[in-house]
Amino acid sequence: MPTWLVICFAVPILFYIIFGVRENYFMLAILPYTTTAIVEFFAMYALAPYNKKNIAIFAGVLTFLWAAFLMYGLSHLAY
Repeated sequence: MPTWLVICFAVPILFYIIFGVRENYFMLAILPYTTTAIVEFFAMYALAPYNKKNIAIFAGVLTFLWAAFLMYGLSHLAY
């Protein structure tokens, strides 16, 4: 769980530091969280003691859901 939280917060921040924030909404909203889910999958696959594939898929799906709810909530805060 701590690794999952560190990755969920560190990857988008590093993504924005490396690539910057541009006018492209795809780069701003979608790619950091997609990259987070991909990194999450491989990190959990490497760290899981048993059922590596199932735990990695669960962590990736959980990360996608968290990103979707985050973007949904932020979009409603704008109005």
